[in-house]
Formats: sequence, C-alpha cells, structure tokens
Amino acid sequence: MKILNKISFLLSIILFMSYQSDGYAQSKRIIYKNLRAIKRTDNSFVTYNDSTSVRVKVPLMVQKKINSFIARRSLFKTHDLIRERPVIFEVRYDKSTSIYVVKYTFMFTIFYQFIGFDSKSSTITENPPAIIGTYMDNNEEGFEAGDHLISGKMIEFKDVNNDGRLDVITQERVHNGTAYNAAVTHIYSFDKKMRFNTYLCIESKMIYEPNNCVITRVLKNDTLVCNIACNNKASIIGTVKLDLKRKKIIAKKVFQAEYKDFLITGGGVKESDFLLNGDNFIMN
Repeated sequence: MKILNKISFLLSIILFMSYQSDGYAQSKRIIYKNLRAIKRTDNSFVTYNDSTSVRVKVPLMVQKKINSFIARRSLFKTHDLIRERPVIFEVRYDKSTSIYVVKYTFMFTIFYQFIGFDSKSSTITENPPAIIGTYMDNNEEGFEAGDHLISGKMIEFKDVNNDGRLDVITQERVHNGTAYNAAVTHIYSFDKKMRFNTYLCIESKMIYEPNNCVITRVLKNDTLVCNIACNNKASIIGTVKLDLKRKKIIAKKVFQAEYKDFLITGGGVKESDFLLNGDNFIMN
C-alpha cells in the first residue's frame, strides 16, 4: 500500500508540474496562439536562426494543425516535453498553396514537419510527414566543416515522376551516434488534396569511414548511379535499376566489389525499406 501511495504521489507531482505551463496553465494541452511564419526570399527554410526575413501570419487552419500534432507528441497532452515555441517557415508552392515547415524540439530531438495548405479551397494536409533535424541544426553544428553533407536549398519543387505536378524534395542529415553519417534526399509526390506520398528516398551522400571517402548517389531516369570520391579522385561503384512505381530493385551492376553493399545505403537498413522510408523518416 505504501508503494502504491508513493507511486500515486509521484504521478500527482508530475501531473501538477505538467499543468504549470507558461501562459497555458489550465489548458491540459499545448495551445500556441498568434503564430507567425518566416518567409524567405529564396523560398526555402534554413536550420539556423533567421532573424532578418519577414514574418507573416499563419492561417488559423494551419495553427490548429500545428497544435494538434505537437499535442500528440506530448505526454499528458501538455508541453512539458516540448521546448520553446515552434519555428515556422512558409514556402510557396503555387499561387494558392504554401507548404509550412514547422520546426520544434521534443524530448531533445528536433523535428521538421511539413503541412500543405491551399488557401483557395481551404484544403490542408491531414497527416503531415516529418524528418529529424537534430544532426543538421544550425548548419550541421558539431561536425567538422569537411564532414558537412547538406548543400543547396533545403526544399525544392521539381516534377521528378513526370506526372505534370511538382514534387516536393527536401534534405535530411542522418547519424547513428557512431560511424554512420549521411544526407538523405526525400522526394514526395504532392497532390491537390495536400497529401504527401513518398516517391523515393535517396542516400545522396555518405561518409565512408574506413578511408574517409565520400559516396554519392544520383538518380538518372530510373537508375541510381553510385560513385565514390577518395583523395579528390572519383570513380563509379555501380548502378541500380529501379522500378519506381513499385519501389523495387530490378538489377544491379557492380564495378568495385569491395563497395557492393553500399550501392543504396550504408545505414544498415534493408535496401527496399530505405528506398521507401529512408533512415529516420517519420509519418504522423
């Protein structure tokens, strides 16, 4: 009985502390109000503090969506475990559609969540996808300059799958805490219902630790071309022909046998799973 009383007391303390949230003490859930988004001239988002770009109002539907998915990540539906207000970027997709990139920290992990919103039809993404941004925060702070893997814009729009509609392409820095360091390109098809569907995940760069070389992969039509650069000398490892509709591997050609296990990924994930989900991909 004494043990049960102690457990009950501890739970009550936790619950009490969870309700003492700054500004929302009695809300029982996170409610962020009057959210504003950063709108950059390069129509992208960044991983560092942008204090100079203009701020714009976030539509009410988007604010509600942000509050709903952050609440689902929080124990007791309070924001004890959410650190600080979310940072939001507005990226224009077309005349009536924007993608809101929401950065927030939960349990010491940084997330970037993507919400599509069409202001003309008031259509919003129901299940926003997310990537982990912990290892690319503040321009990959903590990694030596020579080990930086993210380059170019963080989000772009191209018709990769040739269906006449622009796909959403974003980057993620992944790391397993030890030797695995890579950049993953996520390609989503993005339809008029604001749904993100993974088209393909490509491990675009990976540091090959044994000799500090860099393995790169590029998609050319339906073929993944894998190269390696060591001491400023580049050579091809091999190619992988893909069935992009079914996310299946059709055939492989290997030109350097010692790297045959790195044609698609070096992260230890099953190749077919990686093509569809990447390494740290999350779907809420």
